Formats: sequence, structure tokens, C-alpha cells
Amino acid sequence: MKRTITLSLLLLLSFTAMAQKKSTVNHDGTTVNFTVKKRSAFVKSTGSADGPELVQRFGNLEEVIKAIGIDLHTDIAPQVNRLNYEIEARGPKAKNLSSIQNKLLDQMAETASFEWRIERQKRNMWTVVVEDEAKLLKHQNRKPGVVSYSYTSGRKFEMINTLETIVEEIHNSYLRPKGLVKPNLNYDQAFSIKLSTKSQKQILEQLREKYGILLQEKLSEVDVLIIE
Repeated sequence: MKRTITLSLLLLLSFTAMAQKKSTVNHDGTTVNFTVKKRSAFVKSTGSADGPELVQRFGNLEEVIKAIGIDLHTDIAPQVNRLNYEIEARGPKAKNLSSIQNKLLDQMAETASFEWRIERQKRNMWTVVVEDEAKLLKHQNRKPGVVSYSYTSGRKFEMINTLETIVEEIHNSYLRPKGLVKPNLNYDQAFSIKLSTKSQKQILEQLREKYGILLQEKLSEVDVLIIE
């Protein structure tokens, strides 16, 4: 029995080692570790940690590459996204890796055995404009001491934040898979938005009629990060 347990444990450790690949990039006093892990067939894992000199993300590749400041629309091959990835940046530049994004992508590609490129494409995207500013300004945040707040439950959505952050959260939660053209909304103040989320049509109607925000689909040219 002892031999069987020992052999099984050794095989498990061997498989775990084979299922992980790691690489490291050093930049200006900051160390960036990238790890590829075999995804469990039963559990989907995601996670994050942040500190003054720390950025850490764990999940699929799209979630992880955002940690290095890549803010592009992505088209990632399914076989690449079947794995779990982890990135950990520690050091004074952990939150500002934009100058070495291409280097990091090259390192990730070598470690995880994928290829990447950026293409300019025409796609149906969500676009946003403030159609009626008077309606919007009625909903500036008036809760003293509260600069951000979010709550979702069943068919209810509430959020206090900047308008750009609110629009991005609504898109991520209710309007995918179509992408969102990054909003350029020149409002520094926080707003308070409350929606009933029974349907996409209802969300769009409430945003327009109550808050003066027009979200609509439009054929747009965007940069797309292709990973295959």
C-alpha cells in the first residue's frame, strides 16, 4: 500500500510540473512572472491582488493581459483560452508596464506557445454618447463621502462611479459579446445610475430616456489583438 501511495504521489507531482510553464522578465527594478497552468476540468479559477508595487491576475488569457495595460479588443483562439494563466508584477513599475507590452506579449507567446498580432478591423461595436446632458446631470452622485459603489441582485443594477466606469461595467455585464468602443466622456464627477435589467432592450431604453445616454451598435474601425 505504501508503495502504491508513494508512486501515485510522484506521478501527480510529475504531472503538475509538466502542466506548468513559467517565464520571467526583469524591467527597471520590476520583476514580471508569467505562468501557464493546466485548467481543471471541474473548477474555473480567477483571482487578483494589488498593492503599491504589486499587480497579480489569475484566470484566462484575456483577463491576464489586461494586467499589463493592454486595452485592445481581443480575438483569442479557444484552444489558447482553455488554459489558466497567472501574471505577477512586483516592483516600482508594476503598475506601469506599457513601455514593454510587446516584450511581455512575446515572452507570453513563447511560454504558452501561441502567436499574436494586431490588426485594424471593421466590427459592429457598441458606441456611447451623451444625447441629453440635462437628464444626465440630474443624477450626479449626492451621497456625501461615497465616491464609488456597486450593487447587483437578480434584475437590479446600481452603481456610483465615473460615467466611463459605469458604461464599461454595463457593457461587460449585459452587452457582450459585441465590444465597446472605449468611451471618451469628459465628466470628472461621479454619477448614480440605477437600472432594471430584465432585458438588453430595457437597459438601453432606461439609459436613454432617464439618463440621456445613447448606447447603440455601429460599424467601427478598431485595433484587435489576435492570438492563435
